[in-house]
Amino acid sequence: MGENNMNKKIGFLMVTGMGLLLAGCGNQVDNKATNSSSASSSSLLVAKSNVKVNSDNMSPQEAVSLISTYCGLRYGGNWATMAKEAQKEGLQVNLYPSSKYQLSDGGQGVAYDVTAGGKSQGLVYTVNNDDVNIYQNVKENQKSTKLATISKSEMANYVNQEGQGSSLKT
Repeated sequence: MGENNMNKKIGFLMVTGMGLLLAGCGNQVDNKATNSSSASSSSLLVAKSNVKVNSDNMSPQEAVSLISTYCGLRYGGNWATMAKEAQKEGLQVNLYPSSKYQLSDGGQGVAYDVTAGGKSQGLVYTVNNDDVNIYQNVKENQKSTKLATISKSEMANYVNQEGQGSSLKT
């Protein structure tokens, strides 16, 4: 009886057409675009641009878009596939109690399961204040170890460094 309640979905967010155009400081110059490209052009989500992302006062939808973009760029694989598909399909985030999964860091008690196209691919994150715990290949009844814990501001800096701010829209 009680177990069914643990697996209950507690909500979802829709983010249309992935991306939130978050104009941070529009007059910033991207000095690193020419000399630092840790991601190859094939791993980029969109063409490089000078659009800057600012992580201050983000809405939940903006945060989902930032996290998905960062993970797609940084970790590739299923995160990148999902982030690219989200450009066409939009993002959906299902919210579950983090106790549904055996996560190494349950955050503030909510697991955010990010999808594009609606079918879960085990791309999950939890939040501790400004820090985000990132997971992939998450399945029920299976221990999941986080890929990383990173702040939203560090994610925004990485997205800006890679020239991928335009992959986020409002």
